[in-house]
Amino acid sequence: MLSHLRNSVLCLGAVALLGASAAFSGCSSSTSTSGPVTLTVVNSQPQGGVKTIRYTQGQTADITVKSTTAEEIHIHGYDLHQGVPANGTVHFRFTANTQGTFIIELEKDSRQIAFLQVFPK
Repeated sequence: MLSHLRNSVLCLGAVALLGASAAFSGCSSSTSTSGPVTLTVVNSQPQGGVKTIRYTQGQTADITVKSTTAEEIHIHGYDLHQGVPANGTVHFRFTANTQGTFIIELEKDSRQIAFLQVFPK
């Protein structure tokens, strides 16, 4: 009897974990990289969710943002800003020398479109 009860509790726990995993998987997606990354923004929404872009300190970050709306793209931590016209593209290329996790956002809308993570060598 106790064995049956324990198995039921274990099954419920597994279902709860799978449900939580499915719920959070829609919130963001991950892009591990040491090369170029393109972020696409449609109607001020990041396509595919808020991505995490990863580089190692000293690597060249190469990030392109395509947007259907005119906006200013801001990479926090590096204080980089560029205006993107409606249906346009902007390109950032810089040495990822500051380690940490930083927000990439649409400045006017205050909407996050990605995380930039820079890990130590």
